[in-house]
Amino acid sequence: MKEVFESRPINLLSLSSRKLVYGVGINDADYVVNYVGVNGKRVACPYYIRWRSMLERCYSLKFQERNPTYVGCTVSSDWLLFSKFRAWVEGQDWEGKQLDKDILEVGNKVYSEEGCIFVSARLNSALTGYMTKKGKYPVGVSRHKGLLSYQASCKVGGKSKALGSFSTVDEAEIAYCKTKYQVIDGLSNQPEAASQPRLQEGLLRHAKVFSDRAEELTVQLK
Repeated sequence: MKEVFESRPINLLSLSSRKLVYGVGINDADYVVNYVGVNGKRVACPYYIRWRSMLERCYSLKFQERNPTYVGCTVSSDWLLFSKFRAWVEGQDWEGKQLDKDILEVGNKVYSEEGCIFVSARLNSALTGYMTKKGKYPVGVSRHKGLLSYQASCKVGGKSKALGSFSTVDEAEIAYCKTKYQVIDGLSNQPEAASQPRLQEGLLRHAKVFSDRAEELTVQLK
């Protein structure tokens, strides 16, 4: 069984050894944020884990080399202080959920109290990476091997769904955008989003991105 983190008072020696986290974060906790537990494994404060992971995404070059979509992301000045971040998290429905920075605002790159929300992994994965072009073709589009056609595919319910073959890249992208719109619009009506107006509105803004793109491409093909 995983050992539960318990708050332990910090001593002057531990306090003096603290350094900036990823060169920017200030750990001002009045307790030890991680220690070796009774089973010999390190136990860490769940709030600290979330805070440190957020800083890593924004300020670790090694992390960004593996995950280039985070290049250019930053953390608001108040959240560089651990206690400020923890105070906000404590007021959220956060356990078992993921911290997201760009569902509420399309394209947002700043982690802040105004721009972030905790969402389920299922909802978060529906939006992950969709704005990032991968390779030669738009997201959701690939060249059909051996044939002069293009395939479209989209994740639906966590699984990749083939949307068919098309003679042009634009036609394939239209199919992808229409399906992505349906997926996100559907999520906006699920209990998790329907019970949180800001989250629902954010999802509808993302859905509109795909609706508008499909309409734009359709007009161009006429």
